[in-house]
Amino acid sequence: MRKEQEIFDDLEQLCSSPGYAHAIAYLCFRDNIIRYAEEMTAKDMLPLLSTDRLIRTEISTLIGLFIKEEVDFTLPASSVMQQYLDRTEALLEELHRSMADAMIAEIDPKRVADEKFNPFTSGEALREPIFYGGESAYRFQYRDLSVKKYANDDQWLIANKGFSIGTASPNYS
Repeated sequence: MRKEQEIFDDLEQLCSSPGYAHAIAYLCFRDNIIRYAEEMTAKDMLPLLSTDRLIRTEISTLIGLFIKEEVDFTLPASSVMQQYLDRTEALLEELHRSMADAMIAEIDPKRVADEKFNPFTSGEALREPIFYGGESAYRFQYRDLSVKKYANDDQWLIANKGFSIGTASPNYS
């Protein structure tokens, strides 16, 4: 198995491909739109529970890697687009396995038998559950607390991205 950083580097390179914005847009649509006719039912929402769909942290990671480079909105050929999608899903699956394997390695049965053993003291054991766990807050909390959360990053944002966290907030006036 490859190291997590190698996989992440490949994902970063893929996200900077010409027209990758279209792959992200497709994945967002595919994995977040509820399709229904006439009246929505619980059955219509079941695809949102599929393990085949990307979760918010995966999509956010793709977007974060995508915006690190100059954005290229070139529309890729359908075959290239399919390669982007296939490669994205393969790399994200490999990344997930890499994190899970690192977590499992930390929870060695010999160590678990020791009553002083606490797997929650290891970053390796926590990375996968944190990245792939459920939402840690309500959506409005992310919005409302972002100014405080990123206050220490404000100077970097201004110098490197041309805006402050305050101006990015929906509460900015």
